[in-house]
This record gives sequence, C-alpha cells and structure tokens, in this order.
Amino acid sequence: MSAEHALAAWCVELVLVALLAATPRGARLGLAIATVALAVPSFAVASPFLSALLALAYLWGVVRAADFVFERAPERFIHRALHLLALVDTRTLVRGAVRLKHGALLRLLVACALFWAALVAAGAAPIAPAPLHYAVRWTAGAVLALAGLEALAAALELAAAAAGWVTPPLHVAPHLARSIGEFWGQRWNRIVSDVLRARAFVPLARRGPMLGLAASFALSAALHAYLIGFALGPGAALAWAAFFLVQPLAIVAERRLGVRRWAPWAGHAWTVTVLGLLSPLMVEPALRALGA
Repeated sequence: MSAEHALAAWCVELVLVALLAATPRGARLGLAIATVALAVPSFAVASPFLSALLALAYLWGVVRAADFVFERAPERFIHRALHLLALVDTRTLVRGAVRLKHGALLRLLVACALFWAALVAAGAAPIAPAPLHYAVRWTAGAVLALAGLEALAAALELAAAAAGWVTPPLHVAPHLARSIGEFWGQRWNRIVSDVLRARAFVPLARRGPMLGLAASFALSAALHAYLIGFALGPGAALAWAAFFLVQPLAIVAERRLGVRRWAPWAGHAWTVTVLGLLSPLMVEPALRALGA
C-alpha cells in the first residue's frame, strides 16, 4: 500500500466516524472502527518520517473519536468532521477579533530558525570528536523539539486569530518549569496533557493519585511507542516508551526531595538536569526519523 492510499483510507475513516457519531451507539462503533484502523500504517510503504506522520493521523483519529463516546458529539456533521481534523479541542474555541498577531508571527519565525539551525547542528555533530558529538547531537535534538513545538503553537495561534478564533495555549513556557510535575502537568503540550488527564488520570485518580499518574504516563508511553514504532521499529518504540515510563519515578523522587520548596533556580536546575539526562531516549530516535 502506498502512502497516498493510506491517506485516502484515513479520509474515508474520518468521514465514516463523523457520520456514525450522530448517535451514541454510532459513536461507539466509530471509535471501534478508528481503533481497528490503527493497523493501516503498518501496510504503507513510506519513509520513516512519513510513516510517523501517517501513524499520528490515525492515532489522532482515535483520540478525537473517543471524544464523541465520552462527551456529547456536536449535532451537525460538519462540526463533528472539523473536530476530528482539529489539533485543538474545537469545543474550547472562543470567538475573537480577526487580526494578525505580530507576537505569534515573530515567535514562529524565531522558532523555525532555531529548528533549522538545530537540525543542521544535529546532522553535523559526527564531525566533532567522540563523545563530544553525542553531546552536540542530543543537545541540538532537544532544542529542535522545543523549537518545533513552539513553531506549531505559534502557527496555530496565528491561524486561529486570522480566522477570528481564540485558542487555548499549546504550552506555557516549558523552559521555565521548576519541577518535572510542573513541566508535564502545566507547561508542556497542553493538548495531549488534557487528553491524558481526561482519559487516564481522572478516572483512576479516585483510587489514588499515584495510580492516575502512572496510568497517564503508561498511556503516553503506548501512544508514543506506536508513533515511532512505524518509523523505526521496536527498538525506537521501546526507547520512547522508556522515556515516559521513567517520568513517574522522577516525580515521586522530587516529591520526596521537596523540590517544590527549593529556590526557583534550584528547581529549574533539577528539571533541566533530569529531563536532559533522559532526553536521548526521545531525541535519538526522533533525529533518525527526520533523517539527521
């Protein structure tokens, strides 16, 4: 199967799910169809990066189809279809003035420049003597991840403002986090964080906050392993899963150490150090998927 055929099948799936979601029973059937369709990217012949994008499209279809099962689906087909396609939760959108947000445009340009520079640095890292080239490559990869998310956040903000909508922030200055818990729970990728909170943390936190926390990161590990697995295989999938499965342990450790009571600079140093030491588990597979 070509990537084009896989993309066409995804479009058909979204239309079918949007049609079925008109009734609660149909919404459950639509979710089942979207879940079964997660296997489709495995049949597509594509580059690692394109394989990961296809996997992301199919995975996000499941996430949005689940919204129609656990919450009331919009009455109109077009609104259901837009919700399935949207990165942000369309139910959280608020009408605003149509305008060009110069601050978001500047952030987009700076983030794109940093992304490109980090990608070039990662690709040129082997020129440096070992083991320095690993430090250069992985540092560049971490900058690339931060810049990429910032570019996405700025682009979403620009597009929404141009269409007269106000969107919730994708992230809130993740580089300023003073604990691992603050980084994941309040600052990094609020879209995915909200999904994990609604689907894993809240349902299980009633039996204990740590159970909800562990379930959230276990679900995150499974989602990320699915994405990178199609691009690079089981080794990369295990690396990405391990990165997220270790996070609850780091959060438990920082709670026992009382990191939140530390001076701001010390908490920030702790967060940067822990995430920096663990980042190669995420960064190296991501760079390989990008061809760097």
